[in-house]
Amino acid sequence: MDQRFLLKKIERIVASYTNDTMIPITEQEQEGLITTILTQVQAETNEELEETIHDVCYSYFFSEQDRV
Repeated sequence: MDQRFLLKKIERIVASYTNDTMIPITEQEQEGLITTILTQVQAETNEELEETIHDVCYSYFFSEQDRV
């Protein structure tokens, strides 16, 4: 799966959470999100891609808030 495609999807989802078009994470964190998404997509064939991306992004931002 094309990583640029996933990054655009992540950007849209993050924008919906933050009301901002910029992703407030580093390139390394973006790569980690993409890797997690790809792993989950391969493991769960019944879940829609959009739902998987939402779940991974939500989990990432929720756990980030807990660390602050």
